[in-house]
Amino acid sequence: MPYFHVVVKSKNNKKPLCVFKDLSERDLKNKFIKPYKLNKSFFYCGSILAASELVNIKIVSTLQKHEQELKRELSVAHVELIKKADDLFKDIIEESNALNSENVGTSFDTVVGYNDYEIQDCGVDVTHKFIREAPGEGTSLSKFSEILRHPWVVRIFAGFLTLMLIYLGIK
Repeated sequence: MPYFHVVVKSKNNKKPLCVFKDLSERDLKNKFIKPYKLNKSFFYCGSILAASELVNIKIVSTLQKHEQELKRELSVAHVELIKKADDLFKDIIEESNALNSENVGTSFDTVVGYNDYEIQDCGVDVTHKFIREAPGEGTSLSKFSEILRHPWVVRIFAGFLTLMLIYLGIK
């Protein structure tokens, strides 16, 4: 069973937020997709965020839960960091021997896997499968109901219904 995770950036906060994690497809649609399409606010971790405030959305599908994926990502990053450090130290030793210097400094990248939003780098990006339009565009049902409520559709249906009643009344 795939797990879905939603990472967003809002107008007020440029730092990514993981607003939902470990959702089933049904939960994803009910908790995020439907409110987004209807331009409603949604509730996450004690906070309320309006769909109109979102500037970036990423929906990720993973085979493991959020915590397990980040642990796996952390272990992969840890191995890469060790390889980088080993290469750096070899270069430093070579440069040190060549320059006969005693004070050589180096810096390392930060380790990944400590922030919830880093789930966006794991799994498969499936945003395009669920979201293809701006917030407030509506669901299929809401779009269909808008068509039915259009004045011309109402007039045509009322006219057709009147003609049917007249026709049935004559017989």
